[in-house]
Amino acid sequence: MKRLWIILLALLLGASILAQESAARTAEIIRKKNNKKVVAQVRSSEGVFYIDYGDIATGRIKTVSETLLTLEDGRTYWLDKESRLLRNRSPIPRDELKPGAWVEVAYNKDNTDEENHPYGMRLLLLDKAPEAKADEGKSYARIVLSDRPPNRVSVRFGEDATAYGPLALVEKGVQEFVRLSDGSASVDENTLALSLSSRSTPDSVEVDQGKSKAFGSALEYDNESGQATLTGPIRLERQGEKPLTGESKTLTYDVDEETLLLQGDLKLVQGDRTTTAQSAIVREKEGLAFLFGNPVKSVSKDGTVQGKKVRYTLERGDIMVLEGVSGEFQDQ
Repeated sequence: MKRLWIILLALLLGASILAQESAARTAEIIRKKNNKKVVAQVRSSEGVFYIDYGDIATGRIKTVSETLLTLEDGRTYWLDKESRLLRNRSPIPRDELKPGAWVEVAYNKDNTDEENHPYGMRLLLLDKAPEAKADEGKSYARIVLSDRPPNRVSVRFGEDATAYGPLALVEKGVQEFVRLSDGSASVDENTLALSLSSRSTPDSVEVDQGKSKAFGSALEYDNESGQATLTGPIRLERQGEKPLTGESKTLTYDVDEETLLLQGDLKLVQGDRTTTAQSAIVREKEGLAFLFGNPVKSVSKDGTVQGKKVRYTLERGDIMVLEGVSGEFQDQ
């Protein structure tokens, strides 16, 4: 009996450890508006889960190069191509960093170069001098999740949509942000240093919602807006009674509304019907898409229909012009 209790205790301890390891390999962001969760996860034991903890500094730029940033107070940070550069929460090119500009730096003091400079993980250009240095007391974390094919990192948006890709970067603290892309990460077994390389590759990121799938080159989610934008070219697939394929330039998933916004040179092909538009709002749960254009044009073997706003049934490809009808269509 005593032996049985020992075995049961060992099993319980093992289950507890596995549960802790599983929980430790997720990065979670919560929308304050509605408590919806955005959860990035790496599942396989071969995957990488790495956390860079950082501090915040603000100051004016004295000098800047591809690899170093020095503030007027003498603080210097080393940079690489994975250092994120932002203005008003949007990415900017490196050449916008100029001497005299105010910048907020999220840095990791434990990750230093040969000259003992801390690593600059994220640089935020400020339009003016900060009124206070309150942010310097805030914490910052960059979580890196990576997995090799056939495994992928998953990012779940609420309970409605999930994105997949080889590499995810999650920022928590001052700004809550997720980037999913092609790339890889590895950790040196001796020094525990992280090696990171991200890139944009067509079809490397997948977004699933219901029967709909979209493929693009990189996805960025900003928790303040609650929107995840997939950069193109976008390739669309939907299984159903009549399978649908399509393409567009960009796709944006709204976590709050649970809708997909397709924009730029939109084209849908379903059976013998080909429909073109400038943009569309997809309501997957309702099985509908609302297409907008000047005009939206839908062509099938039975004729052509045009309008400024068109309702599109995803399962069968049936259409109804809601605004600006400029053609006629009759089913045979």
